[in-house]
Parts: sequence; structure tokens; C-alpha cells
Amino acid sequence: MIKTITLLAALLATSPGQAQAADPAHTSATQPGKTMADTPVVVYQSVLDGYHPFRDEKVSSWQASNDNVARIGGWRVYAREAREPEPAPATAASGEANSHAGQDK
Repeated sequence: MIKTITLLAALLATSPGQAQAADPAHTSATQPGKTMADTPVVVYQSVLDGYHPFRDEKVSSWQASNDNVARIGGWRVYAREAREPEPAPATAASGEANSHAGQDK
């Protein structure tokens, strides 16, 4: 058990993280000869700066909503809209060739 702990401690002491910390290229900006002008300015902008909290929308009463549906035509209008086919997508102008024509062969 003691050998395992000693071996683990030795491995952690020689890990790449320890070697990188001793590397002079990775030391802090407090090196001799460096000035604050050599240090880049870091600007932090929170992702929450433009956050707008949720606000409930004003809704009409259920009686007014029911009256509006009745005025439109009731549930049958919604059912008719659901049965209608989707409108065809816009086709390319007559002068343009279909770039994907013949690829399904």
C-alpha cells in the first residue's frame, strides 16, 4: 500500500503539468523586463448583458377568444386549412437551369 502511494506521488510530481509550470514561456507577466504595456488588454463582456427577462403577454378572455373563433367560422375552418395541400415551392426562373436535374438516374 505504501509503495502504491509513493509511486502515485512520484508520478504526480513528474506529470506534464508540473513541467509546463516550470517552463519560462508559461510564467506570468511579472517577468523582469516586461511592462504593463506588453500585456494585452482583456475585455470581458458577459453573455447576459443583453438579457431581457420573460414577460407575460396580455391575453384576451376566453369568452372573447371563443367569439373570435365563431366569427372566423369555428373549428371547421381550422380543419379545412389542415386538409389543404401545402403550396408548391417557388420554381426557378425560366432562364435558369435546374442544377440538380438528372442526378437521380
